[in-house]
Amino acid sequence: MNDLWVKHCGISHTGSFKDLGMTVLVSQVNRLRRAPLSRPIAGVGCASTGDTSAALSAYCAAAGIPAIVFLPANRISLEQLIQPIANGATVLSLDTDFDGCMRLIREVTAELPIYLANSLNSLRLEGQKTAAIEILQQFDWEVPDWVIVPGGNLGNIYAFYKGFEMCRVLGLVDRVPRLVCAQAANANPLYSYYKSGWTEFQPQVARPTFASAIQIGDPVSVDRAVVALKATNGIVEEATEEELMNAMSLADRTGMFACPHTGVALAALFKLRDQRVIGSNERVVVVSTAHGLKFSQSKIDYHDSKIEDMACKYANPPVSVKADFGAVMDVLKKRLKGSAGDVLEDNPVGRLKVFVYDLPSKYNKKLLKKDPSAIQLIATNWPYWNRSEGADHFFVTPHDFGACFHYQEEKAIGRGILPLLQRATLVQTFGQKNHVCLKDGSITIPPFAPPQKMQTHLIPQDTPRSIFVYFRGLFYDTGNDPEGGYYARGARASVWENFKNNPLFDISTDHPPTYYEDMQRSVFCLCPLGWAPWSPRLVEAVVFGCIPVIIADDIVLPFADAIPWEEIGVFVAEEDVPRLDSILTSIPTDVILRKQRLLANPSMKQAMLFPQPAQPGDAFHQILNGLARKLPHGDNVFLKPGERILNWTAGPPGDLKPWNVGANCACDWKWWEFVKKTYFPDFFALKFRTALGSAGDVLEDDPVGRLKEAKAIERGVLPVLRRATLVQTFGQKDHVCLKEGSITIPPYTPPHKMRTHLVPPETPRSIFVYFRGLFYDTSNDPEGGYYARGARASVWENFKNNPMFDISTDHPPTYYEDMQRAVFCLCPLGWAPWSPRLVEAVVFGCIPVIIADDIVLPFADAIPWEEIGVFVAEDDITKLDTILTSIPMEEILRKQRLLANPSMKQAMLFPQPAEPRDAFHQILNGLARKLPHGKGVFLKPGQKVLNWTEGAPEDLKPW
Repeated sequence: MNDLWVKHCGISHTGSFKDLGMTVLVSQVNRLRRAPLSRPIAGVGCASTGDTSAALSAYCAAAGIPAIVFLPANRISLEQLIQPIANGATVLSLDTDFDGCMRLIREVTAELPIYLANSLNSLRLEGQKTAAIEILQQFDWEVPDWVIVPGGNLGNIYAFYKGFEMCRVLGLVDRVPRLVCAQAANANPLYSYYKSGWTEFQPQVARPTFASAIQIGDPVSVDRAVVALKATNGIVEEATEEELMNAMSLADRTGMFACPHTGVALAALFKLRDQRVIGSNERVVVVSTAHGLKFSQSKIDYHDSKIEDMACKYANPPVSVKADFGAVMDVLKKRLKGSAGDVLEDNPVGRLKVFVYDLPSKYNKKLLKKDPSAIQLIATNWPYWNRSEGADHFFVTPHDFGACFHYQEEKAIGRGILPLLQRATLVQTFGQKNHVCLKDGSITIPPFAPPQKMQTHLIPQDTPRSIFVYFRGLFYDTGNDPEGGYYARGARASVWENFKNNPLFDISTDHPPTYYEDMQRSVFCLCPLGWAPWSPRLVEAVVFGCIPVIIADDIVLPFADAIPWEEIGVFVAEEDVPRLDSILTSIPTDVILRKQRLLANPSMKQAMLFPQPAQPGDAFHQILNGLARKLPHGDNVFLKPGERILNWTAGPPGDLKPWNVGANCACDWKWWEFVKKTYFPDFFALKFRTALGSAGDVLEDDPVGRLKEAKAIERGVLPVLRRATLVQTFGQKDHVCLKEGSITIPPYTPPHKMRTHLVPPETPRSIFVYFRGLFYDTSNDPEGGYYARGARASVWENFKNNPMFDISTDHPPTYYEDMQRAVFCLCPLGWAPWSPRLVEAVVFGCIPVIIADDIVLPFADAIPWEEIGVFVAEDDITKLDTILTSIPMEEILRKQRLLANPSMKQAMLFPQPAEPRDAFHQILNGLARKLPHGKGVFLKPGQKVLNWTEGAPEDLKPW
């Protein structure tokens, strides 16, 4: 955002915005105490969640007025508690929440001559409205577009409205800003009221929140808040605990020291910005209501990642280091230059959205000649290329000289980077400074070296390194460079000629079976350039802890932010190769040992490898990290309508053959013929309604796209998907709609929402059987008999009056909490066998009772369904009570213990961003098991398998 501001209301005497109103209130009370009243004011009292009590006690102490404070026990921070204690107030710690304290203080002030100081008192509002006036004054009376205020008891949102409206009435401004009231999801009565269309306000029992000052379920100023929001066309938004704490910590990274309530307001802003409710160029003021020092413990717990079930995205714990120079230097270099661990903190996966164009393998046999035609196809068939002419695309070009596509440097330079790739980001093994084949902004990556193969050749770490210098590889390439002088720019030949008889140098063209073991016995491993500067020996040297001796002038090495190359390697200029022995023997022993210690760091090795599946901190994640740093795209990336930059006919004439790249799309059609010849067997397909259907579209439907089973069976799997792998929620054995080899996945359920409804693990499970949902679908099945094959109707008819069965069509707000209080949760089929209740039951530790004959459940290799669930045949529903009550108690306890396993819950969820072992990773696991493709996957020239005109006639339209 270009115009975002924070109004600091917590930089005041007691560290919160409450000072603005309390100074006015206490001043007036002081005046009234000196007046001849029939009932003299004996003191001032308030109920508080922390900040009000601090302000009241401070100003009352200054005025010599007794202060009485009602606080909810154990629900405010120690920093907030000590303020009224230190200022001499009478502090009553009550075993209730804020709303209970509020009720009691109102009863007490009705009986005793104690003046009530809570926000329903208009004197407070008169002081608090000055913050709105200050905002206008500080902007030279220009009105911001939005003001976002955290809301608890809701007096503050009305005070801001009152201040802005007063300035409008006085003619100081011509309008008022739109107001946003931000509430914590754990205490959000106004948000619920707003989402209901202001129909009926429902007080609630506020759940614990880190934004403790707004942990209020029955706010006293709700009516005033509604007036303010309606008058300003305002909005109410909520923030989960994870969202508010991450937003607070992100703000702290800018130099602020924000409170959790500011985090609530910022998280609301992020949501409204993502929803495009708030524009990037609009002026927005976020109100910070308190000083962060009042909430030190919650910040400490966040940065120590001690908050249960919270992904602390910006956690920055202190690093424990031995009092050793080398250890300290290691940490500092990683912190200053970046480390493989940064990839997790930076969380690139959460910020990247990648659309992958997957071209058939046959298409790429003559890559150079067909590349322009491929891009022409991409530009014609998808909406992404033309908006930027590839500036928001990346290409992987693991060639000797990258996108110049020639192994001989002279010819690569003459060729240059393909014209159509000159705006794109290139991900390439090649890197040499100031070289025509290294495009500015490219990401240099290591070549692939097989991790599993290397793992099998590891030898004990204490094996002595008895070889001084080691190298295996060519010194001359007589086949491609018969006269010599080109290959490796003569560097390898110089190594051989100068050191072939040197006893310190173990160098040869032979590649022994002990090659990997030999590297682990060596001190230095030579990594000279070949035709290109890069070499897989660099990866092998780092992984095996052998100090790499890099002989390649001006080389650009991969992941310089993760690997301190200058510290772990030795760089020798190509012209200095004849002095290589002197250079290496002159390196002090302590420098060698320090380099070896650095190379022993596992994160260093991990950053150079591409394991399958990917692992945190590996080379794949480093690439994502590099791509993520290019986000968000600048305005100059996207072209104006009609603007063109690339020259499609530039480059060597041979690149334009065999297909011309002109105005017509003949090239595209020929490429499509290639696509049809392969028939997608190496793709995995997700059912889509439009070419750009949403993720929701993908997951909600089965691959036949029909609700009712009879019509789905009649339709069958779409013909063009019959060779592809289907990733689908639907699964039933021997069913026409379940293709062999499909991957069955759980439906999506919102992880963050579920986490906010967790109850303490020790909560007793007092409900025996629980279910909420339809029993009949009269809209789609008016006569009955089709919906759920009658299973749900049978549950209702047989057990609606059974006291052990808590079943209903009502969906209460405590639905998630109720599942955590239940022993068994029914998971009957609906129109299809699968149900989100299965996910909910596993996550909430409620034993799933699966009523869906022949269902194929997701991720059977990760979740032992037979062990954690109870399977009941559809025709046995009438005996459901007998079946469940006959299960021995030790069996129930065993199932519950299994369900308590966090990995079981993780495997059923799709968190954003993805997390290790979650459902997304389970899908990747399933896809990886299908590799490598068998020979039967790929078709012979001219062979056809699919019938493109088969299927329902409407499937063939509009083309």
